[in-house]
Amino acid sequence: MSILRICLYCVVSLLLTVGMALASQTPEQLFSETLLPVLERDCQGCHGGTQALSKLDLRTRESLLAGGARGPAIAPGKSESSLLVHAIEGRNKLQMPPGGESKKLSPELIAAFRIWIDAGAPWPSKNVARKWDYKPEDLW
Repeated sequence: MSILRICLYCVVSLLLTVGMALASQTPEQLFSETLLPVLERDCQGCHGGTQALSKLDLRTRESLLAGGARGPAIAPGKSESSLLVHAIEGRNKLQMPPGGESKKLSPELIAAFRIWIDAGAPWPSKNVARKWDYKPEDLW
């Protein structure tokens, strides 16, 4: 077996494993637990608040849909045509986050963004109750 074929097999296996792990979450959980922290930590410093480079604000679903200077950042249900995916994959002269390969998002995170967008890009309200596993002795 050639090295290329072995590498391709490894990549496919990794993506299938990641896909199964991510598929166990609802799109809302995937966003809240995995993607929102990435947006807040890695993206909103330049694309949110008082600074919105390229006129792109990534703080709300509505602002992602409105997009920036290049157009809407996401197309719900269509990750392949979403500029956000192009940017995090480094396609079409877009490269986010900036800083080269060392700053690039992991293949797992990129796959998670694709799954979330393909699921319609749900953005749960911050007021949504989180799951709480309580014991009877926790109650009054």
